[in-house]
Amino acid sequence: MLDLRSNYKLYLLLFALIITLWIILTEYPFTINNIIPSPTLVYLSFYDLISEYHFFINILSSLTTVYGSMLICFIILKVKFPFLLIDSKPLKVILQLPSLFKFIPGIVIAVLLIYWFDKLFVIKLFYAIIITSAITFNKILLMNKSKFSHYIDSVKSLGVSDFNINRRVIWKFVEPEIINEYKSRNLYIWSSVIVFEFIDNYEGIGFILRRALAYNDLSMIISLSIITAFVIFLGDKLIYLLKNKFYFWN
Repeated sequence: MLDLRSNYKLYLLLFALIITLWIILTEYPFTINNIIPSPTLVYLSFYDLISEYHFFINILSSLTTVYGSMLICFIILKVKFPFLLIDSKPLKVILQLPSLFKFIPGIVIAVLLIYWFDKLFVIKLFYAIIITSAITFNKILLMNKSKFSHYIDSVKSLGVSDFNINRRVIWKFVEPEIINEYKSRNLYIWSSVIVFEFIDNYEGIGFILRRALAYNDLSMIISLSIITAFVIFLGDKLIYLLKNKFYFWN
């Protein structure tokens, strides 16, 4: 607990130092003003972000895509998992398929989907589900099964079916692993979705970013980056709280 408080104090100190330097180097007549907008300009751009760029609609689109894909993948896997034989060779082959996306840049998949199905929210959600599924299945594939192998042997000796073993034993070990992976890859999924929105030029944070870039609106880009970073931070903390409250046993 002491280390955690020390880390928070260090982060606050660094944050205060960055803000102080930002004010000194931009609010006063330095040449760097032509490169970095002042805090005043960034503050004023927040109003335009809401009124001109329809921020709330676009952030809702991004939020729904990112966390909707996590929820959909989790529910589908929870429903299907009891029917899977975790040690079967066909399943191991199937679980290997999403890992192939590690060798295919996500931007290539995004461009193809946008080319085939331009400006559709459901396609953006589908893309996020592909990315999230690849992360989820790869995590399951690399799980250390020795952690629950002795539980499996114990319940098998009691004549429990594979269905109930998967649902009541193995899945309970898989759940917190998936939530942990969502937390650690939260920023990656967000980045993938924003890149998709930027290319598609339709709804979301990436859409606003593309418009701001087209108008050379640096203040807007900075303000959008600050808000987006804060939203991602909150999402990260919510996943952490969810894990500690409902999936705390592993």
